[in-house]
Amino acid sequence: ALGAEVHTAFVFSGNGAQWAGMGQRLLAEDPAFAAGARRASEAIAAFASWSPLDLFAGPADAVDLERTEFAQPLLFTVQAGLIEAFASRGIAPDATVGHSVGEIAAAYAAGALDLEQAAKVIVRRSEAQAMTRGHGRMAAVAMDAAAIGARIQRLGGRVELAAINSPNAVTLAGAAEPLAALVQALASEGVDARMLDLDYAFHSRAMEPARAPLAASLSGLAPQATAIPFFSCVHGGLADGETLD
Repeated sequence: ALGAEVHTAFVFSGNGAQWAGMGQRLLAEDPAFAAGARRASEAIAAFASWSPLDLFAGPADAVDLERTEFAQPLLFTVQAGLIEAFASRGIAPDATVGHSVGEIAAAYAAGALDLEQAAKVIVRRSEAQAMTRGHGRMAAVAMDAAAIGARIQRLGGRVELAAINSPNAVTLAGAAEPLAALVQALASEGVDARMLDLDYAFHSRAMEPARAPLAASLSGLAPQATAIPFFSCVHGGLADGETLD
């Protein structure tokens, strides 16, 4: 309504939203974005054997964005830069939320993780998940969770509901062959269903081998209470920043 107080939420996307060359123009033309991205890149380089800004400086198609150990830190670098770009224009979030790996940037923007902690999480998470490459695929399907749930239940756990993106759109993950067969069957029925260009089965049991190495690498993580509300897509509600260990 006119005159009502306006609130702003920052929503951070997950892996798969990036494209070759993303952020390069902002780096060249927006000083605030460049400063934020530079700080994030330096923090990431302290934990990785490479620098996001070094990759940004090279040819747009030189980075293998299909490798999650590069894609996730690069995405966070852009997100950290955008936080500063908005701040320089007087725009700050009243709440944050992030999809998948975007939750790390959301936790950082909300104050639960400082930049060093966020950089460590993004590097260690992507490294741990990198070992699962080739162990499954993902697909986007325009169906509600209940309807697709009935279909995948017949596949004996080989395909799982990975994400509920909207009331009528889900992401599936699982073994490549049964997932591709399901997508083909759904498409023949007129359902908008397609395989994603990812060689990983994120948000599924295929990630289980990454659990122990990631937990060990983040054993000393000590998050803080959030400065603003942070909503988690893991359980769909407000999250206490101190629990993000």
